[in-house]
Amino acid sequence: MDYNRTELEAKLLAAIIHRPQLMATAAHHIAAELWNSARAFQENRLKIIAQAAWGCWTYGHDTTPVNIRRASGVAAQVADEAIQWLLSTYPPESESTLDRLARDLSQLIRRDNLIDTLHQGLEYLTATGEPAEQIAEVQRMVASAPGSQLNIVAAPDATKTLLQEYGDRKAGRGQALGIPTGYPMIDRTIGGLPVAAMTILGARPSQGKTAIASCIALTALKASHPVIFFSHEMKANDILQRMACQHAGLSFIHLRAGRLSREGEEKLSKSCDFLQKSNLFIIDSGGPTPQDCRNATLYLINKTRSKTPPLIIVDYIQLEHTKNLRQNKAEELADISATWIETAKSTGAAVLALAQLNRQADGSQPIMSQLRESGALEQDANVVMLLWRPSKDRKQNDNSIPDPTNRSKSGYNWAVLSVAKSRNSDLTEQELYWDGYCMRYRPWSPSDYHMSKDEARKAEYNKMLYDIITNAQPQATP
Repeated sequence: MDYNRTELEAKLLAAIIHRPQLMATAAHHIAAELWNSARAFQENRLKIIAQAAWGCWTYGHDTTPVNIRRASGVAAQVADEAIQWLLSTYPPESESTLDRLARDLSQLIRRDNLIDTLHQGLEYLTATGEPAEQIAEVQRMVASAPGSQLNIVAAPDATKTLLQEYGDRKAGRGQALGIPTGYPMIDRTIGGLPVAAMTILGARPSQGKTAIASCIALTALKASHPVIFFSHEMKANDILQRMACQHAGLSFIHLRAGRLSREGEEKLSKSCDFLQKSNLFIIDSGGPTPQDCRNATLYLINKTRSKTPPLIIVDYIQLEHTKNLRQNKAEELADISATWIETAKSTGAAVLALAQLNRQADGSQPIMSQLRESGALEQDANVVMLLWRPSKDRKQNDNSIPDPTNRSKSGYNWAVLSVAKSRNSDLTEQELYWDGYCMRYRPWSPSDYHMSKDEARKAEYNKMLYDIITNAQPQATP
């Protein structure tokens, strides 16, 4: 919630006065004992309105201002002033928003009542040593359901929201449909990584899933999107080294060896300054539960309070686990996938989950059914992207002449990122250039050509040599 308790209660009461038909939704979540609870609507004018509204509902009357005044009795004048204040301060809300407000308030009231009962139980235990009556009351309160947790969206509200969002986007306002990836064909076709949904990026080991993910993370950061990077396989420092090299175009080998030129050190400083000022968070704990990741995500999203949807990267999803030891890996992944989808929907984030492909993907362009150990991933994902770098499928010492007309014999520096599934767009693919010098994938350009392994390594070596020759090495500190 982005508002305090009193504001939450005021927004809910204003909503049912503006639109009396929404009282049914509020009453569904907030039971009679909660409307009249001592811990609910503590501000006097709000308590008068709330009790009058519940009285109207009980006797079958609408919560119109005139009915609320009549139900207020001797406090009608206070109710009239409160109604005018509520109507002028808070605009009408949609049914889905009111549904969320009522659920939040119901849970807060129940929590406060439960805390009070626990305190009473503690006092009773201190006095008598027999708190059975209080324990039974706590059990009853915990067992009572706070109403349906389903998000109800009525067609009139949905269509109004659709037209409003379209108008905002047409005028250059409003939230983006997706988070940009930096790969033109992907962004044009699917609109970027969809928000409030999960995208799967699958590939065989060592094909460059983490490199693609860190390139997408940089693009998202440049567009002012917070990035939460769950690195289950690599340390946070390794991810930052890659991102710094990708951002500045630095030699990854020279950075790790401490042999950057003066110009390279200046680029590194600027790159680190950019990363420091951005909302980038890396969690490098190995093998966490999805619930641990969800809790960390909610904390970081609340901490940043960003106006743009966040990007959550999971590298990689098969390394997570649940605490249910009886599940096989496919069942476990289905639960993990469901948790990430629920997290994406509840936070409005775009989740990019990296996944391994099985060995059937070796030697040919991968297909969606080769996602390892889980059909749930391909079913649950809004978008499935598959990375293929054919040269990594061949023998490591294979230095055959590249054939641009034959994908399986393409160059060492050529790769393809294909969209194998997209619920809201056509399928497409993006040809990529692997720049091993700074460990990044960039879009393939017409001037690029397929290189053999020796040619690619020589090109990387020449770049590093050029850095050494054209830039003075940094002076050693005495």
